[in-house]
Amino acid sequence: MSFKEQIKTIYNQIYAYEFERASVLHKQLLPQTNIERRIYHHIEAKILYMQGNYAQSASTIKVTIEQFGKHIGLSCDLINCLYNLNFYEEWGKELDSAFFEFEKYFHLMNNQTQVNTAIFLGKLYEERANLFRANELFLKLYNNNKSKDSGYYYLLANLIRFYCSYNLNHPELAIWYKDLICLKETNSNLFLDTEIQHALIWSEYLLLGKEAAIGRMESVVSSPQVDLIDKNFCFWELVSNILLRKDCGCPLLNPPVAEIENLYHQKIGFLYTLIKNKEGSINWNIVQGWIKDVTLTDYLVLLNILNINYDQDLFKFSRDLIKSKCDLIVNGLDSQSSALWKNYFYQLASDKIVLTIAIYKKQRLIVIGKNSLELESKDMLFQFMVKIIETNKISLSDLTQYLWNEPHTNIHYDRLRILSQRANKLFKNKFNVTLLKFSQSGIESILPTYVITSYV
Repeated sequence: MSFKEQIKTIYNQIYAYEFERASVLHKQLLPQTNIERRIYHHIEAKILYMQGNYAQSASTIKVTIEQFGKHIGLSCDLINCLYNLNFYEEWGKELDSAFFEFEKYFHLMNNQTQVNTAIFLGKLYEERANLFRANELFLKLYNNNKSKDSGYYYLLANLIRFYCSYNLNHPELAIWYKDLICLKETNSNLFLDTEIQHALIWSEYLLLGKEAAIGRMESVVSSPQVDLIDKNFCFWELVSNILLRKDCGCPLLNPPVAEIENLYHQKIGFLYTLIKNKEGSINWNIVQGWIKDVTLTDYLVLLNILNINYDQDLFKFSRDLIKSKCDLIVNGLDSQSSALWKNYFYQLASDKIVLTIAIYKKQRLIVIGKNSLELESKDMLFQFMVKIIETNKISLSDLTQYLWNEPHTNIHYDRLRILSQRANKLFKNKFNVTLLKFSQSGIESILPTYVITSYV
């Protein structure tokens, strides 16, 4: 048996939790090259990690990196160890290091490694509330992925979950959903994977309504093949978003599976008690304690559920305090992620009709809802539209300077008037809204209330 075949056998034993057998096979390996020696020590660390010995696993990985240099697989396993050891500062540094390593060597990795690593890193950045980098990782992989293997469907599942979670738009969202649904006919085992089902719960809640999502969620959490952590994950995600959208009359106030009770009450039992009773003051000791037990993203979601579901007059002080906490956290993030969170909060809190406009500058693409306007061959018109959307109101002289880097003249006045007419016509035909109002003093957006998510 070749070294590669031996490695495959050992990993099969590890993931079957046959650690004793895996250790015996590991000791029988005879590595000949530095690559094989690195793999040998990596397997040793993997067995320790799977056995829950995170400290020793991390130590083994660090020694292996010192001897044989950085490797993305080693880096990802070290990140997992540090996370489980609650070494969050070191964990954050290793996560950033792994991201830059992934970016540097992306073109040298095989497709499966690209998929596994991008999803792994993207989820962790999402936990840190770094939505921009998570989205960057998922889209980079999607734009480079050409084969429809199992990795492609896991990527789609994460894209759907991510975009639906934060009310983001993408022109291919409906296509992603269709591809996942069609998977039932081509690969029924993969279709039943929890990650795929979780994405379908998400998309069906937003596209088809809560009844469809609840039905799928109940089938997932009732399945004996799904472990408790995954059941809790699917249940919590759906419940939290029903609450965030103030979707009344939902039968999910009690977990559909009894064994979820403990995990469920640790996370949101207190929250439901408050929402159902609507009486008494918020116990801030418990709210503060959440941050120790949940991710930063979950903490922001929990705070906003409180904010949205409380009577404004009765709990004004608490609501103000919640808003201050959210602002403090979000303002400490990178500027792009901060903007995404603020847009998300604005949509949740607003009683007005709110358009979410996604601008993809590289593709010259503007997306509103399920409709997209492609302007790849119309760069000037695209720049004009984006400037109006981003500034809301701008003088003709400033817009002339921006577009042509020239002083404003009568010629530029005519150009801007024609651009305005073309922009309004395209917006009306594609999105059924008028973009702007043109006058001698300037150009002003007349769109309904809107928020922007912008990507390079």
